[in-house]
Amino acid sequence: MKVKIYKKGHANLDSFPFRYGVTFEEDTFLEIGNVTNRRDEKNVTNRRGETVDRYHIDAYFLHPKKGHKVKGHFVLVNDKDNTVVTVWRSNEDSLAETKLSETIRSARERKKIAPEDLILMHERGLGTIDDFIDFLAEKMSKEEIEVVQKDAAEQIARLSNALSELAKEKALLISEIENLTKEAYDPRNSGGDWNPGIFTICPGSVRWGKKGKFNQDAVFITLEDENGNRFDVANNWERGLKSRYEQAKLLEGHQILYSTWGSYSKDWFKNIKSVGV
Repeated sequence: MKVKIYKKGHANLDSFPFRYGVTFEEDTFLEIGNVTNRRDEKNVTNRRGETVDRYHIDAYFLHPKKGHKVKGHFVLVNDKDNTVVTVWRSNEDSLAETKLSETIRSARERKKIAPEDLILMHERGLGTIDDFIDFLAEKMSKEEIEVVQKDAAEQIARLSNALSELAKEKALLISEIENLTKEAYDPRNSGGDWNPGIFTICPGSVRWGKKGKFNQDAVFITLEDENGNRFDVANNWERGLKSRYEQAKLLEGHQILYSTWGSYSKDWFKNIKSVGV
């Protein structure tokens, strides 16, 4: 899949330089692969006061300078371009990395550092919040550093409050998905044969249509595989069909597994189940 990096955005000016030693001269689409561990965040308020849906993933990309694959944890806006909000090294503590991101952003917005400084820090092997504060001490007074830290702490507090609400919403979502999955499940033939790979239900793609020998009512879903290829699958089994539609609608934008009945072609789905929700 491809994600968009804005040249004037936080990811390009702060995250990529500090964590990977690279920045992009123009708005750029970056190809990423081996996408795993998707986690959605609904109705997040960004720094401009706008409400957006975001999601987290782990993925690999080809380093523009070094020419080999590196892994990152991406925070993306759930829009048509999959805009990169920030990126940090995979397997790092998310709270520590968020604190580091906000501290870097505050210092850069106050014009105390530039992307070139962050690339230099990366080349020196500096990668923690303590390393960053020590580097700032060479360029800023103690009072200026405290202001930067205060800015970061306030932003993190706002994010924490928002995430607390999101946790409550996610608990309700999980309960609803579990109930619908039970109602939608087709137990015939042991639930079908599960197709290899993880797929994403494309937002806005779940719809009613007609399919089958007798032109039956059917639920259609557009899926995207791990390589960014899209295709449609359908289900027209009458029993549980409405629940199957509601289940799929609820899982739009989420990763799933899907099964197919026996020798039927892969453009039919029998059951779906969520991954990581």
